[in-house]
Amino acid sequence: MIEKVLFLAALGLAFPSSLEAQDAPPSLFYSPQEVWQIETALRHEQPALLTQAKHVLHCGSLVYIDQDQWIVWLQGEKWTPQTARPNLHILSVTPESVHLSLLMGGEKEPREVTLRPNQSFNLLTGAVMEGIY
Repeated sequence: MIEKVLFLAALGLAFPSSLEAQDAPPSLFYSPQEVWQIETALRHEQPALLTQAKHVLHCGSLVYIDQDQWIVWLQGEKWTPQTARPNLHILSVTPESVHLSLLMGGEKEPREVTLRPNQSFNLLTGAVMEGIY
């Protein structure tokens, strides 16, 4: 029994805890320096990964009660029948989709597009895509 306790104590000294090893758990595939480099790179890249492109309009989800009561999430913002923006108007909402009118800079006529939840509209190409971009 004492041998097991001594072995475990020696093992604990040989491998520092995750708090002591740059807050990273030990890895079977990478050295502590490589783990640190990977985590540093991910920390610097993460804001870029989470930033949505400015030329993409994303419909996150919608809640439809009736034609006068609904909520739509566009670009992460909650839209209701009372929400108004100068360049974007919600023309209609159904249980499955939202029909929008977009007036983009430089254009005289607005574009109309229909999006379902988790679809994005690329303002540069006019393409509707699944997912967020």
